[in-house]
Amino acid sequence: MNPEEALRSVMSEGEIEDAVQERIEKFHGFLTREVALKLIAKEKGLLKEEEKIVKLAGLTPEMKKATIIVSVERIYPVAKYKADKKSRRVLVKDESAERTLVLWNEDVDITAKMRTGDV
Repeated sequence: MNPEEALRSVMSEGEIEDAVQERIEKFHGFLTREVALKLIAKEKGLLKEEEKIVKLAGLTPEMKKATIIVSVERIYPVAKYKADKKSRRVLVKDESAERTLVLWNEDVDITAKMRTGDV
């Protein structure tokens, strides 16, 4: 059973959509709808544990997707390039490591809602 089907067994469509929107906003737009649905379903005990949260120190280049929970330590200024390109570095950390997250182009806009200390 997928997360949305599982949630329909205990929530109305409107409640699901409200919860998804709230979760996406809580994570400053970094979550997709699919991930928000998974998190909500897991919190309600509706999904088997299939997605594991990875510590920063455990990230490897081979990983195509990873779920991490980090705090924002520092947000660097936006760097602008030719052809309307831009990037922004964000220093994040968890209890295992500290890493620099590099956001490009439209993803840079997500940082407008971020503050140091956010999780």
